[in-house]
Amino acid sequence: MSPVRTSINPLDLPEIRAIVGRHLDRPDLTRCLRVCKSWHDSFSPFVWCTVSAKPGQPYPTVDVFRRHNELIKNLTCHSDMWQEYMDVFCPNLLSLDISVLPDQPPIPIAQYDHLRSLRISGQRFRCSFYPVWKTSHRLDSLSRLELSVVDIEPKDVASFWTLCTQLEVLLVYSTHLPDLPDKSIKFERLQELGVSLRSGQTFVHQLDWFEQCPNLLILDWNACSEPEPGPELIEDFAARLAAGAWPKLYDLNIPNFHALDAQLAKVIEGMPQMKEFGAIECQFGPLSFTALRPQFRMLRRLDIAFSDTPTGPMIPEILASCPQLEYLCADDVMSEDIIDSEPWVCGQTLKALYVRFCITARRHQQDVFKKISQLPRLESLVFFGLYREAGSKGMEFRLGAGLEHLTTLKELKELSLFDAGDYLRASDVEHP
Repeated sequence: MSPVRTSINPLDLPEIRAIVGRHLDRPDLTRCLRVCKSWHDSFSPFVWCTVSAKPGQPYPTVDVFRRHNELIKNLTCHSDMWQEYMDVFCPNLLSLDISVLPDQPPIPIAQYDHLRSLRISGQRFRCSFYPVWKTSHRLDSLSRLELSVVDIEPKDVASFWTLCTQLEVLLVYSTHLPDLPDKSIKFERLQELGVSLRSGQTFVHQLDWFEQCPNLLILDWNACSEPEPGPELIEDFAARLAAGAWPKLYDLNIPNFHALDAQLAKVIEGMPQMKEFGAIECQFGPLSFTALRPQFRMLRRLDIAFSDTPTGPMIPEILASCPQLEYLCADDVMSEDIIDSEPWVCGQTLKALYVRFCITARRHQQDVFKKISQLPRLESLVFFGLYREAGSKGMEFRLGAGLEHLTTLKELKELSLFDAGDYLRASDVEHP
């Protein structure tokens, strides 16, 4: 008896559809819902896993939202109707991003005992969220908290800091944050910290707080409040680094501190595991560059834009010496430095390049574009802040001037010109 042969379409198997669904975007997923009932059942969890309700957005309606509440795991609610959405209980909610106004009803987050991530942003006015902190002790699973334009008031302080002891990620932006009520509080779990305070803690008190976070991996510390920090602050930070306050720190961003070259060098030397570094509006000079060289093999991100010292001569060496580099943001670089540079070893890793190219001779135009074309993984290419130095010009973004070489950048999603002083013709933009 000959064996029976059957022909099975792999997509008839729910296990296969579950795998396929992970790789489809939302428009394709919604098309899959319309194929048949079995497909609708398989792909609905992917469509409704993440839901966004924003002002002026007609969909989803509250009724539709209610019908799919058990499938919703990630909810962004920036809508005037947020109270109506929040009245619908989503038992499997893991992430909540909500924007609210003062004097609105309390946010009923205490019922979401599985919530892992919470983002609260004040809208149009600065908000205090005492009802949130009053019930926050019930959020045992919460590991990530982000606050934007939210003030922590005196009556909230104890509850807020108690909640922070269980967090792994804490981001506070444009926020009023009082001092720690108890200097002995430790934040052993905290691994990522982003701080940009409007008022409250002084910079020194912020450093004291950071030192209570011994397991930090990532620190984004922005100096945006008044008065501006003095030079002794970065000296203090570097000394604490050298003393081993944050032995695991590998990602540091310290924009707007106006740190001097020697100070930045000490900071870099205090981070032997550095993989990512940002120092916008600081003096990244030869001492900092020398201190950074031992980290080149591991460096993934470097942002030294708006430096008080020229960084252009450093850029070719960085591109030629950092095999894991994914992101580079710097200032002006002369075309001859790029053309004469060693081969770029980051060709298979670099995804974002933000620079100012100064063309000292028009014949360099083609060669610069050819160099850029050797970065096949590039997704974002931004030419910004061009200014005319004596004998230099901006790049000419036209076919025939080298723009056609960028057709090798198959993954390019963003090509931006800021203050380039040049123009693109319609035919250049439309060229495939």
